[in-house]
Amino acid sequence: MGLTMNEKQAVTKQLAIGGTEPSNEYKRASKKEKKKMLDSVIKLTGYNRSYAARVLHRRAKPKVVGRFKRDGVHITLVEDEQAKRKKKQRKRPRKYDKDVLVPLRKIWVICDCICGKRLAPYLPEIVPVLERWEELEINEGVRRKLLTDQPGDRR
Repeated sequence: MGLTMNEKQAVTKQLAIGGTEPSNEYKRASKKEKKKMLDSVIKLTGYNRSYAARVLHRRAKPKVVGRFKRDGVHITLVEDEQAKRKKKQRKRPRKYDKDVLVPLRKIWVICDCICGKRLAPYLPEIVPVLERWEELEINEGVRRKLLTDQPGDRR
């Protein structure tokens, strides 16, 4: 049984950045030390040699966000890896309420679960047909929303 993805990332990060000794850092290591590091990464992770070298090289290089000079001192801002992982969830405001979603889901199932782009232009045609055959019973407000504000139109 091999390592999980998180464990592989932890191994490469530890070797790339270095532990307690600064000589373990991949970027500053000699060619012989890099060879030993690559061999151990390959053995642990199962990566091929070129991919392991690329991963270690990229992990060792911090991402520079900005540079500026203050009081004659050059300052470089580096991206914080922990802050990068905490992404904000964009929440799009709801366009349709439950009264619209229930009949829309029924129409979607009747139309064999086609994608929204194909369902949207088809709605003005299918809603009157389903109402005529008494497959769909909706009030005028929901009907207006289904026919005018088509759910697939998100540009």
